[in-house]
Amino acid sequence: MPGFHLCARVAPSLPKLAWCAHVRANTGAVVVRHGSDVEVGDAALVEGAWDGPFAEMAFDGALLLAGTGVAVRGERLRFVAGSERTHRLYAARRGDDLYVSNSLTFTLVAAGEKLDPSVRDLAGHIRRQIRSPRYDHTAHSLGFPHGPVEIFEMRDLVVDRSLRMTSVPKRTAATVTRYDELVALLDRVMARTFANAADPARRARYTPLATLSRGYDAAAMAVLAVRNGCREAVTFAESMPGVADPTDDGAAIGARLGLVVLRRARHAWFLRDDLPEAEMCATPPAKALPFASIQDELAGRLLVTGKFGNQVFGHARPTKPSQGRANAWTSSCSVAELRLRVGFIYCSPLFVLRPLLGAMRALSESAELTRYRVGGDYDRPIPRRMVEEAGVERAEFGWVRRAGAFADVRWAEQLGPVSRRDFEAFVAARSDLPSVATMPLRARLNGGLLRAYGLADRGLRRLGAPRLPHPGTWPLQDDPRLFHWGFERTRGRYR
Repeated sequence: MPGFHLCARVAPSLPKLAWCAHVRANTGAVVVRHGSDVEVGDAALVEGAWDGPFAEMAFDGALLLAGTGVAVRGERLRFVAGSERTHRLYAARRGDDLYVSNSLTFTLVAAGEKLDPSVRDLAGHIRRQIRSPRYDHTAHSLGFPHGPVEIFEMRDLVVDRSLRMTSVPKRTAATVTRYDELVALLDRVMARTFANAADPARRARYTPLATLSRGYDAAAMAVLAVRNGCREAVTFAESMPGVADPTDDGAAIGARLGLVVLRRARHAWFLRDDLPEAEMCATPPAKALPFASIQDELAGRLLVTGKFGNQVFGHARPTKPSQGRANAWTSSCSVAELRLRVGFIYCSPLFVLRPLLGAMRALSESAELTRYRVGGDYDRPIPRRMVEEAGVERAEFGWVRRAGAFADVRWAEQLGPVSRRDFEAFVAARSDLPSVATMPLRARLNGGLLRAYGLADRGLRRLGAPRLPHPGTWPLQDDPRLFHWGFERTRGRYR
């Protein structure tokens, strides 16, 4: 039986890194419309960078893929998700047609999906999926009027000519037992990924930009980035423009590492007039808005972050064997539309350690890391050693944990002034949006339950008792109209 053949069609009006594939059953044709910066080979298409030679286009076997792609492998068609939560795939099968994209909005538009009031608490549904201890190895889908949209996150999708869909795991790293082995693994992955991103044969090349804070994870990744040629970093030194926020300002660490540091305001997105909240709400939950504050710095960049460090370096043990693998909050998923539009690579190298969390805990507790343990709830000896050995003083980092790139938008009151006016005009012009009549009462009830949970959990921790399971499955409400607004304001770029 003949295999698949790729037909890639560039559409300059699309976001730079967006793509959507259309496959019809039993034809073998894979028609992909894509933006100007997507890399295209004879039998593969990719946006992003990976830890291997660019010319080989073997991103489907990479240990780290910061991006997504399509690979024709004989009689099998493989849609390749990234190695981290940011780079999802969305697949919608409608009869004999399959649509797969790296954008939820693009998938819905290509499949001819129109939203109606039946699409309600999508953001809350995704939050509950992410919290599930089975999320790492169980398929998930979103319900829409004309059928489901399947999510592939940190897993690939393999399709045969009849459109039979199979979810397959990513390649994983071999275990490490010593500190030098760990550093060598991360250093090697980063070096290869940087070289891939800068390859002269690419349509678009990317210059590394580290993120910095006064915590552990970003600083540790910045140390490795400097070793591999990174010369610039960005840090949130202000809360709003002109309002200093020194508690998470990583400029001093950057200076120690020899980096040129761009000092920016975390919540500058609030003052923008280009509706940054809308494109975040189009891929809910809208948690990554600080990246919109620095979007003018990001075009053509490979942004190195410390995401997933809490799971890799934190010493808390999972309460169940299935927990702690991937079901961890990150604020980066909703950055998808911003990333595709602006054209930058979001790279979190620590996700290559996702299968090795037990080994990381053992290493953190080993004798060779003893002198780098400082005690308390925020004690991470592995990154502390990495940063201190790079010349940063112990007192300059790793004492207060903050979520620097996190800003959660759930209600209209949390939107910036321009976005809020636009949202209110959108709601006023529509009579078919989901009702929110009961949501204020439910929000107050859930807020009270969360506060009670927090008090009980802190009391048990002081007594040395086991922690309570986090109430991640509670229906914490988001205004469902925000997704409808985000979809409406974003879909025009995919028509």
